[in-house]
Amino acid sequence: MIIQEKPKHSEKSLWKKITVYAKIATALALVALTVCVCFAGSIDSVGKSAYAEKDTSVVFYLDYQDDSELSRVYVNIGAIYAEPGSVSKLAFRRATTSGEYTENKWISSGLGNVGVYNLYETPPAEEEKEPEYPTVGGNYEWVEAFRIKKSNSIGTNYNLIKLTFPCGMVVNEVVFVDKNKEVIPAYTQRKDVEKFISVDRWNSYYPLFYQNDRNGFSAMTDSPKGYDSVNSRYTDYTMSEKKMLMQLDNVLLGSRLVEGYYNIGTGGGPLTDLIALTGRAIFGQSAFGLRVLFIAFASACAVMAYLLGKRVTGKPAVGLAALCAVTACGIALTFVKTGLQYGAYAFFVFAAVYFMLKFTQKGISYKKPRSSSGNILLSGAMFSLAFAALPWGVFAVVPVVGLFAFGAVRQSVKRRAALENSGVAKEALKRQYGYEKRLMYGFFALSILITVFVYILTALPFTNVYLHFYDNPAEPTLDAFQLIWRGLCGLFRG
Repeated sequence: MIIQEKPKHSEKSLWKKITVYAKIATALALVALTVCVCFAGSIDSVGKSAYAEKDTSVVFYLDYQDDSELSRVYVNIGAIYAEPGSVSKLAFRRATTSGEYTENKWISSGLGNVGVYNLYETPPAEEEKEPEYPTVGGNYEWVEAFRIKKSNSIGTNYNLIKLTFPCGMVVNEVVFVDKNKEVIPAYTQRKDVEKFISVDRWNSYYPLFYQNDRNGFSAMTDSPKGYDSVNSRYTDYTMSEKKMLMQLDNVLLGSRLVEGYYNIGTGGGPLTDLIALTGRAIFGQSAFGLRVLFIAFASACAVMAYLLGKRVTGKPAVGLAALCAVTACGIALTFVKTGLQYGAYAFFVFAAVYFMLKFTQKGISYKKPRSSSGNILLSGAMFSLAFAALPWGVFAVVPVVGLFAFGAVRQSVKRRAALENSGVAKEALKRQYGYEKRLMYGFFALSILITVFVYILTALPFTNVYLHFYDNPAEPTLDAFQLIWRGLCGLFRG
């Protein structure tokens, strides 16, 4: 008979080993995460974006359904390469496809010009606005560019709309809506428009859509959902979030030369922007995609607060109180949409302090010196991520270094006392303790190198951004390391 032994540690027994406080902490963190995710923002993405150079135009062909006329035009503009606080004029014109194409077909009646603010904190007073045309909103906002009155009705024969850009800008979406609030299909690609225009006239219209294809303007109409959420708290961004989105646009723009004023985000370090870029890659360019990973870090930060509070006092109740405090702050930040990017920084700082405190309390094990001194290396790795997320939050190094110094002194005193009472084994102990000391200080020095390495590694994707801002991309004079240093200094200057 074969007797099968039960595993020493079943799932049931492991669950029993988890304290009530730990179970409560886990449950609260999950509840907080769920609540924050539900209120993070709209998941509707504006899809892909297109970069339009200064004085370029995009032409849309409107496929009117059931003779329903154009009623409203919505736009969502991303990064604008103009001076912060300035107004950029978008020029809309309309034309028919009847007859051969000529440049004088374009007329402005019923549409016209509309302004968009670039990185404004608060809209200027009414008397300070540009008098020639209305100003409707700013970066990364769904704005109603035009609401066409019956007196200025645009007939369905006017199925060409031209939009001209006054400066370089990233265009997320342009949406045309009829009087029934239905989206009018809009096409920019040759293959889509060709079937609507007769063969004998197509050659004259062909160049318009050839330029569209060449510039990748089809991205302007790939995701019209969410256009009706104007002034919605689920789609609006804070100024710090807009700067972060602008930085992502800068990165995705790559090495393209930009004519005009190049803005650069300074709200956080390169790791913060990489986290946001990851969220955008997974969930699309939406409020939810921008915030969800930072919310996850904030929830994980609450768990670290529990572990840290428990380790400092030895009392799980204190850890639970710390978790509740951090959770309340995280939920509050989610609702007011302020400083969500600090969640990642706080998590890494808490983790760095936790592992260094663990070293301070336990020291280096005589039997397992490498694994036990690894707490120093883990603390250094966590701090390196915190520094990459928010360099000007470098003051967090004070408690980490302070705990290391205290732990090193504590370890030295402990080993000195052991040597005095060692008897005949003193020389062997000296060699062992010397090895432990080398590990301790070697891992600490390695942590400093890791911090430098991690920052450089996370900043490398942004060298093109720094090149545009701190140098001349057409004739560069700075190498990658010089650009990263300039970018780091720029974060401290603001």
